[in-house]
Amino acid sequence: KFVGRESPFGAAPRDGTITFVKNPDGTLTGKGVSKFEGGTLEETIAVSFDEAKKTVTFLERRSNGLQFTSKGDWSSPIAVRFTIGPIRIGERTFALKRTLTLVSAHSFTTIEEISEDGAPFVRLGNAIWSKVTN
Repeated sequence: KFVGRESPFGAAPRDGTITFVKNPDGTLTGKGVSKFEGGTLEETIAVSFDEAKKTVTFLERRSNGLQFTSKGDWSSPIAVRFTIGPIRIGERTFALKRTLTLVSAHSFTTIEEISEDGAPFVRLGNAIWSKVTN
């Protein structure tokens, strides 16, 4: 569940699921659908982890046309800090900061901040993620 403001990265608030599959090489592939008032946002995510460098990399593709790669520093056992961008969208340039905080083995939260055209970062939104088993 993502609560925040709308941006070129996606509509908000939105609620959805992402299903991840572990690949033979240890990477993850995820497919997700989020619903928001007036539509849906589909996304695919490829996730890889570099144990030696303590980094995690996300390649995100969204149905709104955005594709971006984010590399996070996972040197802390409780949080991963990502910096994304700059990304050019139309006439504007955006950067995104994302902090993923581990709550438990089955849950994490994210805080996202956005910068437009080099302005200071401001809060974009928060998300709560939890593992669901069927």
